[in-house]
Amino acid sequence: MPIQIRWIGETDLKIPIPFDQENLLIVDDLMDYAIHLQRHDCWSFSYVKNEMYHLVLYFNFIESERISIAGATNSTLRNFRNADLNRLKAKSSVLEKKLKRVVNSRLAIIYCFYHWYQNRHKLCGLIGAHECAITSDFTLKSKKNKSLDDNYRMYPLNYRRIGRSSKHVTEYTATELDVSKLEDYFRKERDEYISERNSLIMAIASTVGFRRGSINSLRCSQFSQEELRKNLDDYIIVNPDSQKFDANLNYRFPILLAYRISEFITTVRKCMLEAKGFNEAVTQDRVFLSVRTGRPLNDASVSDIFGKAFKAIGSTKSRTSIHAFRRKFAEHRIQTNFEQRAELRLDTSDASVSASVAMDLGQRNSDSIKPYVALTQQMLVNKRYQEKNELIKKLSEENFRLQAELDDLRSKIKGS
Repeated sequence: MPIQIRWIGETDLKIPIPFDQENLLIVDDLMDYAIHLQRHDCWSFSYVKNEMYHLVLYFNFIESERISIAGATNSTLRNFRNADLNRLKAKSSVLEKKLKRVVNSRLAIIYCFYHWYQNRHKLCGLIGAHECAITSDFTLKSKKNKSLDDNYRMYPLNYRRIGRSSKHVTEYTATELDVSKLEDYFRKERDEYISERNSLIMAIASTVGFRRGSINSLRCSQFSQEELRKNLDDYIIVNPDSQKFDANLNYRFPILLAYRISEFITTVRKCMLEAKGFNEAVTQDRVFLSVRTGRPLNDASVSDIFGKAFKAIGSTKSRTSIHAFRRKFAEHRIQTNFEQRAELRLDTSDASVSASVAMDLGQRNSDSIKPYVALTQQMLVNKRYQEKNELIKKLSEENFRLQAELDDLRSKIKGS
């Protein structure tokens, strides 16, 4: 790749140094935009890193086409869109609609960059609603409830009719009560390895929100004593081998959970392998194994384990399985982010919260979690409204009681 990024500085205050290896120069506009996102828009390091990832792909494309940043047109973005989709299709077997959503997310980031770039350099006619090289109407950006037509006017080259809502949004979200019941259910399993394995998978899904494939791809070497000594305050960095769309994202993994996994590997897992006579080589260094073969557990088995477990504790929702914990994690992160933003008087719109939380969920496309955000924010508003009404009711009852006592005292004083 012609452009590569090196990050310097403290953990959450890192600044990118985008270096063009072909022309041997620093790409100032990329660096300035990252600083703008961090300092002006107050985005997290993870969010900015994600934006840079997308923009570098675009910058490398226009570099290969010998097009300058300011020389881009609608045709440039359209050609990038088509080339990016073809690149994704060549390396992924998922549905084309899903890949188009990824490309749309990338285009939205590019449009945002160009609006900043035009303002930064005080240009005219580069990007705008009418008679510009790149068509994009950002006067609609501040609109609260945007229609599909509004989004297409902001991002005209985005693929259409690809579906925007997550397929999981109307499905079941696990609760703390579910976690407690499932923990009891798993502990009733006679085989210690199966019991601890299933409980640990649930803990990871609930605590860090990993998809089943990412959980299943975790390796023992990622939780060795050497890795645990690299902890940063209360977490270590983990990069699951299996990630959606072949992403290569790092995640903060709570140190206590990491120690629990390490303990599981060196005790329960080790004892199972010795008792069954399995060779460590067949495990492929994976943490979670089949007790029958000693080989890595497959993803379908994980879904079956949790599907049966949810039925066993009385869940009536069809097809409820391990993904319910990812929704639980998402709901918690969205609620926390919303409350923090409200307290700091920052933007609490669905788009802003989605962008901030997307990286925690390993989503490069923040649009895909907007249904989670909208639903969670509505639930939070309803909860606050209910709490407020209950408080008013209690205060009214207390006021009525005190008024009655006061009237009674006045009556006694008059009669004495």
